[in-house]
Amino acid sequence: MGWLDWLFGKPQSSSKDVSSQEQKQKKDNRCKVDDFFDGGDWDWDFYFDDEPSGSKVKKPGKPEKDKQKEAKQKGDEFEKYILKKLSQNKYLTIKEVTADKGFEVGVWVEANTHPDFVVEFNWKGRKISKLFAVECKWRKSLFRDCFCWASWNQIQRYEKFSSERQMPVFLALGLGGSPSDPEKLYIVPLEAVREDVKEFRGEPQGMITIEKLNNSKLGYFKSKESGFFFDCETGILR
Repeated sequence: MGWLDWLFGKPQSSSKDVSSQEQKQKKDNRCKVDDFFDGGDWDWDFYFDDEPSGSKVKKPGKPEKDKQKEAKQKGDEFEKYILKKLSQNKYLTIKEVTADKGFEVGVWVEANTHPDFVVEFNWKGRKISKLFAVECKWRKSLFRDCFCWASWNQIQRYEKFSSERQMPVFLALGLGGSPSDPEKLYIVPLEAVREDVKEFRGEPQGMITIEKLNNSKLGYFKSKESGFFFDCETGILR
């Protein structure tokens, strides 16, 4: 029996005779997997169908290991895409990169729950230096007109990181296309979407409506052709 099989166990019946203790165990198991993978694309691809309707929910079961690896690979590709764009700005320096080690051997590493990058904006001419973090998320498609990006546990961890490290966290969201060349790109401050949470399978999940992402007044949409720019006056990454 693999460690994923141990975490998920056999698919449970949804009938009324399932005890509260069994339900609690199922919830605890989902949290363990959620914590380990830190909300990677595998989690959402596993629960949500990729059909055009975008609303068909798959039954929970045991995800295949090759699907885990494929999803992690997609996440890595999108991180490289964002990393390259960040590095093109001479005022931005990549200070930290979350390694995501331990995945292959089933070992949980606390540092993997941190945002993907810590970046420094340094304008030496004016002696201005600011640190901020970036969390990258790519999704193939929307679910019920929402970009599903993280569980509530993950959102809380990012907020804790932001508070403890005294730096803002920004979400780099890629939608459609491929991880190395997304169709659309959005840069969103974490604090701006804290309340964008909806319940799914009895638990809160971070789900941002596409209407909000495309709202021109909010300025989250980013042209893929333009580079990253950190506004040191407003403290916003664009």
